[in-house]
Amino acid sequence: MPPVVTTIKVLVVDDDAEDVRLIADLFEDGQRAKFIVDSADTGAKGYQLLRSQRYDVGLLDYRLTD
Repeated sequence: MPPVVTTIKVLVVDDDAEDVRLIADLFEDGQRAKFIVDSADTGAKGYQLLRSQRYDVGLLDYRLTD
């Protein structure tokens, strides 16, 4: 029987595209779970995503301008 793969949804809210890409790449290398990474570049867009979808993990840039 193949192992059960857990899917974890992650929301990254950060206005630095390089940081978002780095974080997504790190999650992509996960061995024990499949990560689905969504991102928003403003707090307002992140809030909209949170209202419309369910996430297991949220990473927030605490120095966003909005």
